[in-house]
Amino acid sequence: MAALLCVRDRELMLEAAGMGEEVVAGSRHFDNVAAALYGGFTVVSDQRTRTVLQLRPPPFKVVVALPEIQVETRKARDILPDELPLNDAVCNLGWASGMVHAIMRRNVKSIGTYMDDRLALPYRRSLVPAFDEVRDSALEAGALGFSIGGSGPAVFAVATANAQRIRRAMVDAFRSNAGLKAESFITVPGKGAKVESLG
Repeated sequence: MAALLCVRDRELMLEAAGMGEEVVAGSRHFDNVAAALYGGFTVVSDQRTRTVLQLRPPPFKVVVALPEIQVETRKARDILPDELPLNDAVCNLGWASGMVHAIMRRNVKSIGTYMDDRLALPYRRSLVPAFDEVRDSALEAGALGFSIGGSGPAVFAVATANAQRIRRAMVDAFRSNAGLKAESFITVPGKGAKVESLG
């Protein structure tokens, strides 16, 4: 019975968090809130039924750099085109499938390989000054993959080693190429939020 209550609590919290994101950002998305709530690697496989798939990721480090600028989520969503080339959609489906396979096989190197994107990144990278230089610096320092965190301006790299060197390279690249200070930290995939009580 307790397990059933816990599942129901998470479903309610997922719905409430999605509603909150809609108020703040203008539209309801469950990919970010599901990851924060459930932890690990999550896929919202059906927006209508709020079906969340959970996979246990292999151990790796996530190196995050947050430049001292602001990017509104609403603006980052508005910058995306209403129509996209079919080839780009097909490419992204391939990468997403490869990412799931890599996580199931616990292959961190492949996870980094599949972190590319043709649907949002080509448009949102312009919102992060020196994005290309920061990415190149991270990869040269040993990152296995690099991308923008959601709507930005945070960027992140995936690594199994050299995390401190990658962090310094990203911060230095923001400073030297865009004149921006950047907060940075190293973390690991989380376990998700803990539901204490809804009463």
